[in-house]
Amino acid sequence: MFLEFDNLFFINSSDDIFTKMFLSNPKNRDLIKEIYKLGYNQIFIQNKKIEVRAKPVSKHVKADKASVEFIAQSLAELSEYQPKNNTVVVEEDTNKIGRYSVYFLTIFLFIFGIITFVFAYSKYKPLDMAQLMTKSLIYYFIGSLVFGWFSLKNLKGRSNSHYEWLTAMIISLISIFFLSSGIMMYVNGHYDKSTPKNVETVVLKKYYVRGKNGSSYYFILKSWRDNSEFEKIKVSKGIFKKIDTKKDLIKVSTKSGKLGYEWITDWHLIKNN
Repeated sequence: MFLEFDNLFFINSSDDIFTKMFLSNPKNRDLIKEIYKLGYNQIFIQNKKIEVRAKPVSKHVKADKASVEFIAQSLAELSEYQPKNNTVVVEEDTNKIGRYSVYFLTIFLFIFGIITFVFAYSKYKPLDMAQLMTKSLIYYFIGSLVFGWFSLKNLKGRSNSHYEWLTAMIISLISIFFLSSGIMMYVNGHYDKSTPKNVETVVLKKYYVRGKNGSSYYFILKSWRDNSEFEKIKVSKGIFKKIDTKKDLIKVSTKSGKLGYEWITDWHLIKNN
C-alpha cells in the first residue's frame, strides 16, 4: 500500500495495527515526507505526545518561522492519529549504502559462483567429485555465516527486512556452495605441478543421453585406482561410434591434484586391429 514510503524510511512500532492504520492515510505519509524535506529526520509518536527531531543537526535543517509554523500545523494534523499507550518511530533510511552493498554482493556471488563452478568443472573436474564437494562444505558454512552476519547487519531495521534478508540468504546459500566447490576445483587443477601419470584401460560400457539440445556420449572405463571400480568420461559422437569396446583401449593421463584430488588431464583412443 505504501511501498515507496517504506523504501524511504525505517518504521519501528510496538503496535503494527495502529502503524498500518496511521501510514495507510496518504495525507499522513505526505506530511511526514514534507517534514523530512525540511531536514527533520526523526518523528516520535508516544504516549499522546508527538515530536520531530533532527539528528545530527545540520545546515540543511530549516528553522525559519514559516518552516516552524508548517511543522506545528503538520504535527497537529498527525496527532489526530496518535496511539494512547504505544510507540511509533519513523526514521530516515540512512543505511542505503549498506543495503545496496548486500544487493550487489548477492548478485555478484550468484554470477561469479556459477561461472567459477562451470569453468572449473569443465576443465579440472576431479575423479572424486563428491569427496571434493563434501570437503568444500567447511568453506561453505564459513562463507554463509559471514554473509548472513553482514546482510543481517545492513538490512535490519525496515518493516520488510526479514523478507529482504531471507531472499538474500536463499540466493547466497546456493551461490556460495557453487563458489566454494568451484574454487577448490580450480586450485586443485590450475596449481597442480605434479608429474602426469599415464595408464591404459578398457571401456566397460558406452552409452548416450538424449536432451533438448542434442545427445551426450559417455564411456564407462575400468578404474586404475584401488578405491574405485570404474570412471566415467564424456566423449564426442565420432569417438563414440569409432570405438570397438572388445578390442580398443583408452590411454588416460592424470595428475594427483594440488589438493590431493586426482583429475584427468587428457585421454585418447588406442585402436587395436
